[in-house]
Amino acid sequence: MDLQDISYEEQNESNNLINITSPNAPIESGKLKEWRDLQRTLKAVVHPLLNISISWISGTNIYKDSRILKKKKSTFSPEESILYTLHTPIFFLNPCQIKLANKSKSYFEELQALYENLKLKFFDPKEIPLTPGQSLVPSFLNRICKSYRILTEEAINEYKNDDDVDQDVLITLIDSYTLLHCVEMLYLKEDDKSYSETIMEWVNRSDPQPLQEDGLAIMASRVPCLHPGFWSYVHKAALRGLFKQVISCLQQSGIESIEPRVSEVIDITIDILETFPSHKVPFKNEDILKWRHWRGKVISSIRTLRLNSLEISSAFRYLFEIISGDRDAIFRESDTWQECLGALILLNDPLNCRTIKDIHKIYNSVINGEDSFTVDETLPIESACAALFSGNIPKAMIQAVQIQNGLAAHVADLLLKSGILEEFQTNEYPLSLRDYLVLSYADQLITNPGTWEIALAYWKTVQEIGIERIKAVLTRIPLISDERTEEVLTLCDQFSLNEEACIIASIWAKELERKKQLGSAVLLYDRVNNVHQIDQINWFLFETSLIQGYPADVDKLMENFLTSPYSSSSRNIASLLAPYATLNIFYQLKIKGKRCAAAHYLASLIKAVDIPKKYMLLLLAEMLSFLDDSLPRAFTMRDIFDCTAAIEEFQSLAFKDDYIQLFEKARYAESHIEKSETLKISENWRTKIKKEMNEKNVLELVRLQITKTIAKGFLQPDP
Repeated sequence: MDLQDISYEEQNESNNLINITSPNAPIESGKLKEWRDLQRTLKAVVHPLLNISISWISGTNIYKDSRILKKKKSTFSPEESILYTLHTPIFFLNPCQIKLANKSKSYFEELQALYENLKLKFFDPKEIPLTPGQSLVPSFLNRICKSYRILTEEAINEYKNDDDVDQDVLITLIDSYTLLHCVEMLYLKEDDKSYSETIMEWVNRSDPQPLQEDGLAIMASRVPCLHPGFWSYVHKAALRGLFKQVISCLQQSGIESIEPRVSEVIDITIDILETFPSHKVPFKNEDILKWRHWRGKVISSIRTLRLNSLEISSAFRYLFEIISGDRDAIFRESDTWQECLGALILLNDPLNCRTIKDIHKIYNSVINGEDSFTVDETLPIESACAALFSGNIPKAMIQAVQIQNGLAAHVADLLLKSGILEEFQTNEYPLSLRDYLVLSYADQLITNPGTWEIALAYWKTVQEIGIERIKAVLTRIPLISDERTEEVLTLCDQFSLNEEACIIASIWAKELERKKQLGSAVLLYDRVNNVHQIDQINWFLFETSLIQGYPADVDKLMENFLTSPYSSSSRNIASLLAPYATLNIFYQLKIKGKRCAAAHYLASLIKAVDIPKKYMLLLLAEMLSFLDDSLPRAFTMRDIFDCTAAIEEFQSLAFKDDYIQLFEKARYAESHIEKSETLKISENWRTKIKKEMNEKNVLELVRLQITKTIAKGFLQPDP
């Protein structure tokens, strides 16, 4: 919307925009002029990962035309002073869809693993020699498709009696079930089932006819056969292949009371229905002969039918015509193209419906014949199923998207792996239809809280583009626990995303540092080889301890790293924490009164070349506690001479401001006084210097004490 266009003042706001919803916000369509007069505008901050934002109403002047502004700003109402959320509803999944997505993910991942294992065995469905009616695909594809369908059926049963559930949700579930069943029985059917069985089963499940309630009402009447809907019910049941229902209706119809000669006809009809041949594939010669014999028996019954009642005679004749597969009777009795198609395949010529191409031909005859049926293209589910029957798979997938993105992704994945969808790929677009639909579904999942992991499971099956999307998203996934962080890092390892892993580990490790869990943070940094951050932790602890004059408080894991450097499987941790580990041992020994051992560790730190120079003054000051000539000598003569060389080198450097600031901070630190009493630390360098002494005086004092110690060393052997 152009905020400078004054034409909006006299008309409602344009709806040619993305549908954005801000629930409960005090914003009404057509109120733009009023808003502008009040200097109102809507501001928002978009979440980088989710398709949602936080919005608020602002009085900031964003309009250049000051004439439309009032001189005095209007006071904000309470409704205008709170935060609101904005979102695009089309991308959001309802709780039912999220629940299904979580359950479907395991089947999707299982399918990818099974198919990859099959590919390693050089499987190519197009190169498998097939007998007529034999399935083109491995059995696990049928099992996975059936699992998707059962999940959907369970959801339908769960929500169909729940009055609080939106009816659109239930309709979507039913349509999803219908399409999955259609795919399963057309392209992924089991070898021991024929199309005549599976297609009619699909018709009866997707549109149950005749209704059971109608049948109960008819049979509950005094003379069922006299009920106006009796024969219509019987004929519909026969058309749908529900022969047990037909038999039950005839036996309890009461026709014998009206037509005495009908008993024999009923017996013949029941015998015909009970001996209906169940078709299995592949067909053998005896199956063909059995079918022809059975059909001949039905046709013969039509010719020999003789009853007194013309109405009853016509009803039975019509029943026999339907059962015999007469095309005219089937077209006349059918209400939909699905019903007509199922009846033709079941009753007219099941022997010649062995392959999917045979189904395509029969479908075309139903849709394009003289008495053809019309497909309602306004209904996505009907259009999608019609496209599957005609072999127009891309159209079926496009219509499936209108039902639900996840449904389209799962169906396309199954059909690609079965070799059905592959032939529709082109070189004009780098993605196959399956990949495009899987990416679209994952894009929808990633915009919903709590489904990011599911989205990644789908993205990772699309090479290059999917991996790039994972790469872009991983660093934005909210890290709320160690387990979540581990999951994300495992995904980084899986795709060799080292840079992203380093960012993610560092983000969570910083949170662990804030919680004082330094040991866990170090482990996390080490996992992604972030030596810089481990080094930072080392020198942070080193400086903290030097300033306060005793070991820094750390968690047990970190304490274990310091006291047992090689307890970790990583040598990086041991080497990077070595400076502070040495200082920590020095303070521990000092607290225990082990002066000689402590002095040796202190000397090793002073002599070390990799210790930053800004800490040298504080380390030298720590020597004052061990250079008291009233106590036995703590340093060996070798350590004294080595420290003297380090002091001379340090004295040759100019004192930088940060050296002095650090020294002053440590000198006047109050925590060491209380801690000294608690830990019973008798020696402290701060008590060895006077208030008026500066850093240079302290250094001279250390040199003086060293000189005395050296002189004393000529008179006493090393301790």
